[in-house]
Amino acid sequence: MSGFDDDFAAADEIFAEAFGVSVEYLIGGEIAATASAEVSLAKRETRDSYGAVQTIDSRDYLFTASELTQVPKSGHRIREVVSGVARVFEVMEIAGGPCWEAVDPNGRKIVVHTKEVL
Repeated sequence: MSGFDDDFAAADEIFAEAFGVSVEYLIGGEIAATASAEVSLAKRETRDSYGAVQTIDSRDYLFTASELTQVPKSGHRIREVVSGVARVFEVMEIAGGPCWEAVDPNGRKIVVHTKEVL
């Protein structure tokens, strides 16, 4: 890595430590990985088959890709403790897009799109 890459990676680690949360990544109900993720809430607009605009809320998780044991797929789940309550979010395609995306050109960071399930 170059000096810039090293500096960027160090800054990224500091940011994740300050703003990250610990989550469990679930596949088939089993814990596949425990990882640190940064959480963001997103709103996306899409049109249904009649042309009506729908707003979709999602909870996105930013991971270091190497922390996950498998490539995220629709149906996988993420468990996060929020204010002392375990909440479960399902990985899914949002507004016709993929369920996860690379954030940087090297694919070191990925964002996983989810919606809460009860």
